[in-house]
Amino acid sequence: MNTDAARHERRARLLVAGVIAIGVVARLLAVRAQGFTTDVGTFQAWAERLAQIGPGRFYEPGYFSDYPPAFLYVLWLLGAMFDGEFLRLAVKAISIPADIANFLYGYIPVLGQVQMAADLATLFPSLSHSETLAILASPSKYITYIRALMEAYR
Repeated sequence: MNTDAARHERRARLLVAGVIAIGVVARLLAVRAQGFTTDVGTFQAWAERLAQIGPGRFYEPGYFSDYPPAFLYVLWLLGAMFDGEFLRLAVKAISIPADIANFLYGYIPVLGQVQMAADLATLFPSLSHSETLAILASPSKYITYIRALMEAYR
């Protein structure tokens, strides 16, 4: 990889890290806000119940719980560690890692497609906008794209 490409990649990685850091700081600043009281209150009650009776007796007739067990194990841990306001804050803050994962696995591939479209436009200036979109929409056409990139960077 040439130095310009390495510098561009380093800048892109720093940009992604910066966006994540800003997102985490913004969420931490907002974690004290009330939030959606129904969800926060429900998660807090579930965490407290799990800490009291454990997951084996959590799903009982007459007790509302419409979540699968995976997230309930997280709530069980939070309920065992925290109480009161600290539990409420922990329940709200637990979404931050999920937000980061959504960004990395949801938005980054979109940015990758934008980069591929820019690369295609650079390598094949005769391509129309619709032809570029057709290449991006068809996985079999990625092979042509990758071969062209490999030739361009030799």
